[in-house]
Amino acid sequence: MDIFPRYSGSFAEDLSNVFHSANEVSVFSSIRLACFALYPAFLKKDAKTATIADLCKHIDHVCALGGEKNIGFGSDFDGIEYFIDKVTDASCYGYLINELLKHYTEEQVRGFAYQNFMNLLPDLSKFLG
Repeated sequence: MDIFPRYSGSFAEDLSNVFHSANEVSVFSSIRLACFALYPAFLKKDAKTATIADLCKHIDHVCALGGEKNIGFGSDFDGIEYFIDKVTDASCYGYLINELLKHYTEEQVRGFAYQNFMNLLPDLSKFLG
């Protein structure tokens, strides 16, 4: 079981490549959390900037595949030189949350921000044995 596969890199080229396979919907039975890295090049190919709207396109795609409860945000802001518009460090998560609330329900955003991680903790303890 993949606990924290990173949703990034080559996926930015084409949304149709994101988790696409013959079993695209069932992929979430083996992936516990798709961790979104908040880095522009992971959202748009070769981008030096990205917007919340760019992030939402990817979130919408994963949700459409049945993965709403499998989304989580993670970012290591050290060593990156490009950022999502107005999300330049961890202190900007409040802005990110407020922007996401314009597109998603409070329950969905709570899940993306932390609850989906929290729901995973009992499974993690079994996995780590």
